[in-house]
Formats: sequence, structure tokens, C-alpha cells
Amino acid sequence: MKNALRTFSQLNRRGCRAFDRIFPKFFVGSKNYSADLEEIISHQISSTNAKTILEVGGIDRPILKKNDAFLYIGLDIEEKSSCYQVYDEFFVQSIENPIPIRANLVISTTLFEHVKNNAAGVHQIYQCLEVNGATAHYIPSKYHPYSIILRSIGNRMQKLLIDVLRPDAASVTGYPAFFDHCSPRQMRKIFLDAGFRDVHIVPYYRATDYFAFLLPAYVLVAAYENIIEMLGIAEGHLDFSPFSAVQGQYACLTRAGRGLLRCLAA
Repeated sequence: MKNALRTFSQLNRRGCRAFDRIFPKFFVGSKNYSADLEEIISHQISSTNAKTILEVGGIDRPILKKNDAFLYIGLDIEEKSSCYQVYDEFFVQSIENPIPIRANLVISTTLFEHVKNNAAGVHQIYQCLEVNGATAHYIPSKYHPYSIILRSIGNRMQKLLIDVLRPDAASVTGYPAFFDHCSPRQMRKIFLDAGFRDVHIVPYYRATDYFAFLLPAYVLVAAYENIIEMLGIAEGHLDFSPFSAVQGQYACLTRAGRGLLRCLAA
């Protein structure tokens, strides 16, 4: 049964990839959050001469590569032996707890949805930043259809479905997801409450790959995301409705009294 479902899923994925090639604007879009995140990190490093960079939640899959120009530190709630090879230093703890180092730049991707108390996490990031420090994050939205389904079925069912429908991602996904404050308005508030200011948000879309196991669902979610993007429902200060299709958002924040802070939040 499992093999039959995997074969069915693989056939649907091939169809989805074909649609991507034929209609790239509709299914893929022009924005690339990963490229934007890397660009903002690179700019921050070069423009401020950042000497200490902390990546939170990266485990052994870091955004950057070690570089003699800066100290690259990792932090996660779990560890692997390879963590000590891809970072110069590595700490095992939650970002909800006081961070025992000072950094010029704090970065992460797809971490905040797995944190139970993001207000505490953002506060600790603020506290560990040096003067003129910066932070950059990518955080999936709590109101994307995938996120709503994920919270509805629970972590145990999530792992079972990933094993069948997305077996190639089983080793890097399936962590418990809470999506605490993971919307533009709520994230804006906890960053402001922590001491940040001047928050600017730009949404990202096209998180359709989660539905690629079933071609009709893939097409429907892509159509829905295009409509939401066209209407601009999640732009600016507007929060996501329960039906928002936004995948993420970009924010630039200035730390009060501490200089420029950039944050890629979603």
C-alpha cells in the first residue's frame, strides 16, 4: 500500500514539474526568498564588517559556509557530529533561553514555526546582538493552507504522511510545528515589543510543493496563491486572513538605539 501511494505521488510530482516548466510565472513566480535572504546576509556582512555570525536552528545544514573573515556559530536544540564541522562553534539549546554569546548578525531559515514561544526567542535574539547588529530570518506563515493542515493533523500523522508522500524530505522535515505568532502582524508586534522598530514586510508566495503529491491540489493552491498575491491581501500592515496563501515575508527593522537591523521574516 505504501509503495503504491509513493508511486502515485511520484507520478503527480512529475506532472507538477511539467506544469512548472510550461507555466513558470503561475506556478513558480519571480520572487526567490532563499536568494533574497542570502543577498541581505551578504550585504550585511560586507557593509558592516560583521565578525561574529550566529545561525539559529540550522543544525548541520547552514545557510553560509565557514569563512576566515568571521566567526560562524551554530545553535540548535539538537546536535550531530557534523555540526562541529560546518560551524566554528556550536551550542545546544533553544533560542527561548539566554544566548551565551554576542553576535553582529543572527540568521535562520524555517526555524520560528518550530519554536513554542517566539516572543521569548525574539527577545533573546535582541539581547545577544551587538550595537549595530542585524538579524535575518525566513519564517513560513501560520495561515498558509499547508500550515493549517499541519497543525490540524498533529506531528505523528505529519511524519507518517511525509514518509509516504514526500519520502525524499523525510530526513530534514517532520519536526513539531507550532507557528506561534507566525503571521506578519503578530511577528511585527513581538519584534517591536522586543525593542526593534521600522518593520517593513514583503510577502512571498508559491509554497505549492507541499501539495505536489496530488496534481489537482497543486493547481488549486497555486491558483489561490496567485489570487491572494494579485489582491495584495497580505501586503504591508495587513495580517493574513485564515485563507491567506502567503509563504513568507521580508522585514527590515531598526533596533532602537542600536542601529540597523535587517530581518527576513515569514
